[in-house]
Amino acid sequence: NIYRAEPFYKKAKEALPTLINKHIFNFYIVQFLNSKLEKYLINGKLEELCDLNKIIEPNFEIDENEVYHTIYYRSFIAYTKFYSENYKEAANVMNDLRNKVSMRHYLHTDVECKLFQALMYCFMGEEDMCKQIFTSITRQLVNVEDKYENVELFIKLIKTALRPADIRKKIKKLEDLYAQYCKINTGELQILRYVKLDEKLIRRMANPLKN
Repeated sequence: NIYRAEPFYKKAKEALPTLINKHIFNFYIVQFLNSKLEKYLINGKLEELCDLNKIIEPNFEIDENEVYHTIYYRSFIAYTKFYSENYKEAANVMNDLRNKVSMRHYLHTDVECKLFQALMYCFMGEEDMCKQIFTSITRQLVNVEDKYENVELFIKLIKTALRPADIRKKIKKLEDLYAQYCKINTGELQILRYVKLDEKLIRRMANPLKN
């Protein structure tokens, strides 16, 4: 209940500058950052999503051996860059995360991070980078028992966005694919839960900004 939670959310925000210097609170801070993403998906207030980044980014220290904390913290920063339309920075943050943390034992998370990177490259019109990532993901999932239909559909979504076509037809196709993806992207195999593609972002996907 977002309205009942608001007073406690504000108190947590006020306490954060003090808490980030206390290692024992790292787990709770990460959960708080996730709640900021959940809140943004409901109210769409970008300024509120990013309002603590100037405090967090230079001051919040996490031991990279604490894989859970590192992944979710770095992902939070990447998501804020994404929603701020800093696609290159978002991709760099996620790439840096994957270079610093071994994902060998975390297949689901690794695939999710790669798909996020591919989405950023899609917005930048970097088709070759997307292809490299898709090849890597396909290789990872070839012998996996679980059926990642959501991953296959998300890859198809990005490929469609990068393919030359009439812009109106492409947008309609992307909207249909995204609706299908949202329908099946549930349960234990859910991916990119904090990525929400609205009409504006889908239009941007259909007409990527090439460097």
